[in-house]
Amino acid sequence: CFGRKKKMTLEGFREVFPTRGTFFIFIGYMALFINLGLLVTASKRNGKLQYNPVTVVFLTEMLKLFASIVIFLREGNNFSDLYKAVTSNRKVALLYFVPATLYAFYNILTFYNLENYDPTTYFLLLQLRVVVTGVVYQVLFNQRLTYLQWLSLLILTAGCVVKQSNFASGIVVTFDFSLFLIMIQVFCSCFAGVYNEYLLKGKSGEVHTMIQNVFMYSGVLYSSLSPLSPCMLTLDVPPFPARLDDCKRVDHFRKGRAPGSL
Repeated sequence: CFGRKKKMTLEGFREVFPTRGTFFIFIGYMALFINLGLLVTASKRNGKLQYNPVTVVFLTEMLKLFASIVIFLREGNNFSDLYKAVTSNRKVALLYFVPATLYAFYNILTFYNLENYDPTTYFLLLQLRVVVTGVVYQVLFNQRLTYLQWLSLLILTAGCVVKQSNFASGIVVTFDFSLFLIMIQVFCSCFAGVYNEYLLKGKSGEVHTMIQNVFMYSGVLYSSLSPLSPCMLTLDVPPFPARLDDCKRVDHFRKGRAPGSL
């Protein structure tokens, strides 16, 4: 019985990681994800970031867009093929605008939330997206979760609640604006992932993977330049009404109007 269970486990492992390369890619992804939090935290001075996170996200997406185009061209294609692939799949490009916008806000909120939380707390609270994704998948894709999966989600939720609890004055769960932004980031990640799964399983058709990446990164670039992004993540966060006034000033400036005009 033990030998059979071991064989089934090994087969499941090979199904998840069909090649040795996919396993190392997965390990590399985890390493980069964890080091992102550590590096952002290390870049703080006196508890504050000394750079504009929107600019960092914009430059990062520019680099990924450039890399996608280079990979597409190195596969034997030329710029004419690139133009044809983009123009003939305009509908897919529009569909990718939704997850791209969500990912843009997710990437920007990463910096703000790491400014307010230590990496351990941030990564723990961010795992609430596993809970949300599990529920959404069961509702939208009719994939029923096992009892063990539900138990793991409940344990994860309990851990997040305990981390935000204050036991000094009784059992008090702290919910402030910083936790609210964590929840926004969680839902952005969840719905972007579910929507992207929907695209990959049907609507994107036979579109080349690098062309899909071009659509995604272009959408993130556009969304990061939206009027909401610069005022959403100011380094010294003022009261909420003041940030709304900043949004209006940015919008007036981009439309060529004076900041005080209507």
